[in-house]
Amino acid sequence: MDMPSKPAVSHDPPPPVQVVARPTRLLDLPEELIRRIFGIVFDGLLEECELAQYECDPFPSRLLFRYRRPSPRQVPRQQIQVSSGLYNSLKQIWDGYLALQASEARAFDEPFSALGNNVRFLDLAEHEPCDSFRMSGQHDLDLDDFKSRRKPPSFDFLIAFSRLTTLRATFFGGIPRTFTDALRYLPHLSDLTLQFHGGMGDACFTFGESTLALRHLALTAEATEDEDLRQLLTNLPSTLEELRFYYTFPAGLPIPWYSVPRLHLYSPRGYFRDPGFVIQDLEAVFSPEVSQTCFSALMSEVDQTHHALGQNPRQVVVQELTIQVLSISLSKCKTPGSVYYEEVIPTMLELMQLGSPIKHLRFLDFTELRWWQNNIRIVSIECVTLLERPPDPDYPQSSDGGNLASLVPFLSMFPSLQKLVFSGFELLTNESVAEAPIPPGSFTTFVQHEPGLSRLLYNLQISRVVEVTYRTSAKSLRELRIRRDRPAAPWEGEWWNV
Repeated sequence: MDMPSKPAVSHDPPPPVQVVARPTRLLDLPEELIRRIFGIVFDGLLEECELAQYECDPFPSRLLFRYRRPSPRQVPRQQIQVSSGLYNSLKQIWDGYLALQASEARAFDEPFSALGNNVRFLDLAEHEPCDSFRMSGQHDLDLDDFKSRRKPPSFDFLIAFSRLTTLRATFFGGIPRTFTDALRYLPHLSDLTLQFHGGMGDACFTFGESTLALRHLALTAEATEDEDLRQLLTNLPSTLEELRFYYTFPAGLPIPWYSVPRLHLYSPRGYFRDPGFVIQDLEAVFSPEVSQTCFSALMSEVDQTHHALGQNPRQVVVQELTIQVLSISLSKCKTPGSVYYEEVIPTMLELMQLGSPIKHLRFLDFTELRWWQNNIRIVSIECVTLLERPPDPDYPQSSDGGNLASLVPFLSMFPSLQKLVFSGFELLTNESVAEAPIPPGSFTTFVQHEPGLSRLLYNLQISRVVEVTYRTSAKSLRELRIRRDRPAAPWEGEWWNV
């Protein structure tokens, strides 16, 4: 008798269950990761505020955030909307960015001791010569007592901020000794910005003795004595990596060519004071023919210390150099015994080809680039940044394409150039094209409709340049990034929001 056959059993696995994954949201991330993200965001906001304020105006009236409050304040929480669940965990990050404003006859009542362990960035601003920073519990000033109004403010409250790493301080007049004395309370201070319009209260103060961990320093001085600046630039700490100096470049100041890798020199409206003397200083720095006697007269105390330690004090260590200048031109003054300020940059470039470690050269805020074929060759430069000043009614710019026509002859001076970053130059005939994305694989078509860009890339084809970054204006929030894998390879590019 035949047994009934068993139904066939499939050995294939069952079809997978389709599960639609929910996109990861911010609140799904671990709290520690969320805190790190917001820390990076605030660091970025701070850096953007500083750089934009300085490069557009070397003498900003205040180093303050846009929103003002009548008491100690943080970066406004309204700038970033967060849920109530994140508020408590992010409050410590917000409290790490504190700004104090001095105002006559007003005391600060906030509990600084509660914030001190969290604060990493502190912004101090003095509004009037007689303003005073005062802590809660101090006696009110007698507004009719002129002597009390002129009393230097106390900065002893900085003891509460011993973990501070970044400090910005703006003084209406000079830098009071009470402030420089208080810097010793900040052993972790690595980033310091000082803006002032007068002299020094302490004639013996030096950064090398008071800020032993300092890595970044910015000095903005106006209507002050050269001797005060000489004092501040003498005996810089050995840890210093970057100096931003906003002044008119008087002759003989000990610019730290021999100790600071990143040097940024900003002059008001791009002019040099005493250009002939500035050229003499550059010759002392870059020309090997300068006598040791003349050089020794220009050496700062920190250079003499290096010499005593067996180091070569004449070896330039600057690898990134920024110059703010109104005009970049090969023009020479034809009047005997006279030197134009326009001659400073050509002379510097001529001297740099004799031997320089500078790899990144930046020129910004210029209105004119007039350059033609020349024999200058600086082999150390690998990156050039050229930020043309946006159009200004007070400083009209010509639209004859002179700057763009001079760009290629200017770049020919740098045979090792690998990266070009620039803005302006009226490179694009239709700026509205920047609003539209460039589809993948269509960059060649895009270039064909832009003769200025096409001509530039053609001239760079046989160079070593592999990366080009362009903005229609230095203030633009979109940039065109062009790159290739190797020299002579085809170019690719796309727009980025920054």
